[in-house]
Amino acid sequence: MIRAAYWLSLALAAAGCAPPEAATSAGPDAPGSGDPDPLGPPDEVTGQPFDPSSVPGDPEDLTPTDRVLEVRITMADAAWADLRRQTRSIFEALAGDCMASPSQSPYTWFRADVEIDGVAVPAVAVKKKGFIGSLSITKPGLKLDFDNYADGRTVHGVERMTLNNTPQDPTMLRTCLAYETFRSIGAPAPRCGFAHVVVNGEDLGIYASVETVNDHFADRALGQDDVPLFEGTLSDFRDGWTGTFDPDSDEADPALLQPVVEAVEAGDLASLDAAIDVEAFLRFTAGEAMTGHWDGYGWNTNNYYVAFDPSDGRAHFLPWGPDAAWSRASPAGGTDWVAANSAVPRALMTTAGGMPAYRAEVERILTDVWSEDAMLDRIDELADLIAPWHDIPGRHRSTLEAVIANQDDVMWAGLSGADPSFSWGLRPEICLPEQGTIAVDFETRAGSLNGSATPGTCSGSWSWYGDTYELTGGTAYAGEDAGYGIHACVLPVGDFNLLSYITQPIEEMTPGTWPSEHTVTRATLYYQSEDTAWEWTPLSWVEGELQLVEADATTGAPIRGSYAGVLWQAAW
Repeated sequence: MIRAAYWLSLALAAAGCAPPEAATSAGPDAPGSGDPDPLGPPDEVTGQPFDPSSVPGDPEDLTPTDRVLEVRITMADAAWADLRRQTRSIFEALAGDCMASPSQSPYTWFRADVEIDGVAVPAVAVKKKGFIGSLSITKPGLKLDFDNYADGRTVHGVERMTLNNTPQDPTMLRTCLAYETFRSIGAPAPRCGFAHVVVNGEDLGIYASVETVNDHFADRALGQDDVPLFEGTLSDFRDGWTGTFDPDSDEADPALLQPVVEAVEAGDLASLDAAIDVEAFLRFTAGEAMTGHWDGYGWNTNNYYVAFDPSDGRAHFLPWGPDAAWSRASPAGGTDWVAANSAVPRALMTTAGGMPAYRAEVERILTDVWSEDAMLDRIDELADLIAPWHDIPGRHRSTLEAVIANQDDVMWAGLSGADPSFSWGLRPEICLPEQGTIAVDFETRAGSLNGSATPGTCSGSWSWYGDTYELTGGTAYAGEDAGYGIHACVLPVGDFNLLSYITQPIEEMTPGTWPSEHTVTRATLYYQSEDTAWEWTPLSWVEGELQLVEADATTGAPIRGSYAGVLWQAAW
């Protein structure tokens, strides 16, 4: 149970289960559509003649580390409001048979005019980006497509631009530092720089401007055209797992994944090297360990790409989303100098010759590449670069410096010790099984949560593992806590209590219907018994709807409504 809870906490951290920011709203296009919805001729964006000309320059001009790009985006106010409020439900991503297919993107494209360092690029397609951990309404991650309205149009030699909001990194430095480290050790990784982003006059602050992983990247980093490319999100090379890989190029045939699964199952170095470029993979996996990228492939089967070399069919692994790199001294469970909670590194490290090859690669990096002093100096350089737009919180900068300063000690200690036992299991799949339902009616007053008003009553029904229970005699509370509206209902069930606990943005504590998807409005079912020392223990997440008939956050105001949903239980 402890190990299962550890894996769940790792996945939830990757999913970014922090307090929500605001409510959601669907965009104007069909959910998951791959192309911008043509709303008319591109010159309708500004009313001016549309110029489809490419902007000359080098791709590195979009990812500078010696200056900060100025990116200004102008779009219809309603379109911007819709874009930023689009979100992804954790239940859509993890509930039910979540291993059968990639999580479908809920984001749609919108038209905008863009200005990059004063150069106008009219009629650009823009959409939100991010899985769950990077979702934000106040500062969404963004993808820009330059050639949707002018086929083949490029800006500084590329057709797309990626602006990462890096919400797991208050320093705003870890993404670029990590990618630089991967490249320094010879592992292909995106270029990364900084951009100051303003949308419709609203200053969104600093973003990481990251090279998009696509055909342009593959041509530069791998020297190949028409490369089959897959994105891995909680994906691995095990039976039943490959359906989660997201094909990210026209050539990405899912059949290409199976030889890697078979090589992992064969478990010998020759089979692995026939399906995977082992030499390149050693650099990649050592890079994940060096950067403490706990939310990457090796430790969490997450945040990576796989490209297949058309010349020999072998897989190459590419890092992605390292905004949580160097965020803690102990990156994950198991062994902190070997990221082997996933199938490929585990197979490689446990086969004859695997660990010696990994040891040699780590020693090469520590001896010939890694420099603690150079890394700390680089932090100073990049922090000074973005200082006019972003004041790094002191404690977060100190943490980053401390973890980096400790990293070579961790790696050298691993080299000087015995080979890991690899006795722990691989990261299990984290699909949420449906365990029951709950329905509650409540009537109370705002402020009852903190005792400023009298609590009310609630009742309902609860089903669990096929058994149904009537819930009566409950006590209902409501109020505000840390900027969020809270609805809580304590319901006795035999010799224990249930607690239905719902949070929503305080501005939406008004009459209406609000879906709980665990990213904005959240609902959790807890239980309390003598066996748990009368502490509340999480039992299940709830996917459902909160219906407020009367609601007002003002102390003493009546709050009346109901809540019903499906209970999804994870391995707490």
